[in-house]
Amino acid sequence: MPRSSPYQPFIFRLIHAVHGILVLASIATGFWLYNTWDARFGQLPLPEAGSDWFKIHHNIGQVVTVVFAVFSLYSLFAGSQRLIQPKSIKQLSHVDKPSGQYALHRLINTGLLGMLILSLVSARQFGGARVLVEGEWNDVWYSLHLFAWASMVVLVLSHILLSFKIGGWPLVRSMVDSRIRPKDSPKQWPQRLTRWFQSLSR
Repeated sequence: MPRSSPYQPFIFRLIHAVHGILVLASIATGFWLYNTWDARFGQLPLPEAGSDWFKIHHNIGQVVTVVFAVFSLYSLFAGSQRLIQPKSIKQLSHVDKPSGQYALHRLINTGLLGMLILSLVSARQFGGARVLVEGEWNDVWYSLHLFAWASMVVLVLSHILLSFKIGGWPLVRSMVDSRIRPKDSPKQWPQRLTRWFQSLSR
């Protein structure tokens, strides 16, 4: 008998989808710029990215910063169970069991947030287009930005594969489900946000 799809909160599905699309767009445009102007560690036979793509990549990063702030707040509070927990480190020694796989998934999620922070911070510190165009590839902040990009590629793939291993197609379907329960309706968000702020002030 097939498993039924779990229900994911609508606000989580919405933020997760928008954030995910923007991050993938940032990763893709970042790789295209690297592939054209750097390519020290390998290159794919792609058309060259013109200088205008620096601005496009930068603008995507600006939007990611705003959406990431919202996503981080949700993750740290309402979605904290999806991040690493005090008991997670101990559970990692049992990755052959569901508890260990969930712990690894939480570690990957936390790592993604950390690498995205490093990516956003480093992007603001190095010279952007000038570093790549002038070949200043040993710039510390650019190196950190490149490291964050590579780490995010690995972590995003790990996140997708492990999510599928843990939840299978039911979990995948739950992330694209259009259902909205009455208590999860956007109409209820102002009241829920008010209660959340009240709980923080206690």
